[in-house]
Amino acid sequence: MYRKRVLRESAGRLATSMLAGWLALTVTSSQAQISLNVTNYGARGDAVQFFVNTKSNSVVITTTNKLTSSDIGKTIEVFRVGKITSGVNSYNIKTNDFQDVIATITNVVMGTNLYLSVKPQDVTTNYLPQLTANNVFATYGTDNTPAFSNVLAAASSYTNVTIYIPNGTYLLMPIYRYWPHGLYGYAYGSIIIRRGGLHFLGESEAGTILLSRGAWRIKNTADGTPYDGYPFRGFLFELSAPITNDYSVILENLTLDGGVQKGNLDVHGIACNPVDGLGWDQQHSAYLTYDDGSNSGTATHQMFTNVTVQHWRGEMFKSIDENANGNISIRNSTFKDGCATALNIYGSWDVTSNRFENILDVFEYYQEHYTNTSYFRNNFVTNTTGNGTSWNGAVWTAPQFIFQSNVCYFGAGNGLGFTPGANISVLNNEFHFASNAGTAFAVGTAGSQGVNGQYNSNILISCNLIIFPDKASALLSFGGGGILAVSGLTFCSNTVTANSFDNLIWAASYSKNLRIDHNDTGNAVARFHITADGGGLYPLIESNNIYKPWPTYFEAVQTNTISYSSGPKQYMDYVATSNIFVLNDIEGSQIPAGAYLDIDNRTNRWAVLHNGVGGDVIIRPSQTKVIDPVLVKNGTLRTFYWNGSAWTTNRILTKPPSPPSNLRLVQ
Repeated sequence: MYRKRVLRESAGRLATSMLAGWLALTVTSSQAQISLNVTNYGARGDAVQFFVNTKSNSVVITTTNKLTSSDIGKTIEVFRVGKITSGVNSYNIKTNDFQDVIATITNVVMGTNLYLSVKPQDVTTNYLPQLTANNVFATYGTDNTPAFSNVLAAASSYTNVTIYIPNGTYLLMPIYRYWPHGLYGYAYGSIIIRRGGLHFLGESEAGTILLSRGAWRIKNTADGTPYDGYPFRGFLFELSAPITNDYSVILENLTLDGGVQKGNLDVHGIACNPVDGLGWDQQHSAYLTYDDGSNSGTATHQMFTNVTVQHWRGEMFKSIDENANGNISIRNSTFKDGCATALNIYGSWDVTSNRFENILDVFEYYQEHYTNTSYFRNNFVTNTTGNGTSWNGAVWTAPQFIFQSNVCYFGAGNGLGFTPGANISVLNNEFHFASNAGTAFAVGTAGSQGVNGQYNSNILISCNLIIFPDKASALLSFGGGGILAVSGLTFCSNTVTANSFDNLIWAASYSKNLRIDHNDTGNAVARFHITADGGGLYPLIESNNIYKPWPTYFEAVQTNTISYSSGPKQYMDYVATSNIFVLNDIEGSQIPAGAYLDIDNRTNRWAVLHNGVGGDVIIRPSQTKVIDPVLVKNGTLRTFYWNGSAWTTNRILTKPPSPPSNLRLVQ
């Protein structure tokens, strides 16, 4: 299918800019590269995920897997058979449930009988039900957190180090570290990075698995944890400011596994529920960057290539440092089975040629914290269970964010959310929406997170293919009070497939510089819902947009008002003769220059059903002035133009509006 292309800057300039922006990611020292193998520092890729049977009041569990005496001393996680919990669970039901067990294997008898250091269903609680559980999900293996600490300590002697990880499944159990600012849940990590110049290199993406703790508990261990009552699991990688040796941090050919049997759930409440351990766990991420108070930022260049990230309950990649962390490159990687966002990480992005599958949301991007043009391009997205994406924290001076040439299959919720966003171009993408999806492009929504009142600004949505299988809620929504408002929104040259829309455009005013141009929605029947709240301008909906207006039925003769807020095309489907329509000019201060109203009486069924008689309508061009009415006869179309103060059948040619200022080159 041919789709119009919008020309932007010169191709050479864009290519040069992209190259310059990301060449720095390969910065290395002239020093010879040093390689350290984690197995030489005690790491063992021997973790196994399997199923066991437990018995109340017994330290013995059984399994069909064959273990040996060499497995004695290894760590084991057994899910949902630990200490009892009580209260309101993730489904808002008051109940009892169980935490997970984290223990040590103390003995192996006959290969299938395992003795644990902790009893499943701890009977120290006298109201614990006696329970036997079969086919319980579990994980055991060597805890490699000390080994990775050892190899990082050895790496400190060198400027740039490759940490080589052979194929295997490496269990890593987070440990508590002192956190000086009271956010104790963020003080549990396994691989703690405080410097650059580190390249974590797996033997193969599918074969080298770093398996994080999936078990949740309300209190970790008797390790001096300065709080109780807070459920968590912990982090795999933690990149912590202030850092030394600011060379690249690189992860390559790895699988980062969250350790839970199922990551994406049907409940997504933020914070791990203290009764059943379900929901969006803010303390469970594959990669975390944070600032311990230095405000110095973390590594300037971070790269992820051929990395699979799977089975996480929290944001997979996450920042809580609120610093512009330089440049983040994510390429040829897969993010799947997540209960939260895949990406909620600061810095300037080059997110290219990745796959996002079975996750709640693809990304949340806080725009206050990046300094270079960012890209999300050539990615494939499928089976999202929440909103697709959201930009927030809009800053009017933010560099461009280019969302380009992606193929997205959104399973539920809104597609792209701007909450608020600034200087964003959405170009040449293919969007597929499920039948229960919300608004394709939501510019200003509930839950928006702003910076000093800065609202949506300078947004271009152009040359996209947008497909709904049937009826759609809305194609484009925008506007509202405060940070929900928008200044500078162009929606142009998009091709849309749907049977009908509840609202093609749903808008609250408070906005300005809005243009809807050259879009083709085919035969989809469409309403408009544009309010006059806040005194902002209605969008300029150009006559070159193709859509089928919602039909008008007026069998009884009466006087009716037509407002530009209900859309520029008014389709007289079944209207009795001599009906009078008055064009609303009271809202004139909100009608944009160049606006038009089509009164389409070409297929009025009144005349067809009354032997060809009648079906003419009368148009009064003003509510406030005495102007001669215009008769629109059955079988004809009449167009009225807004001249700045009145509706008239004579179009006054004026200087055309300036083209959008936020155009970019499209290949």
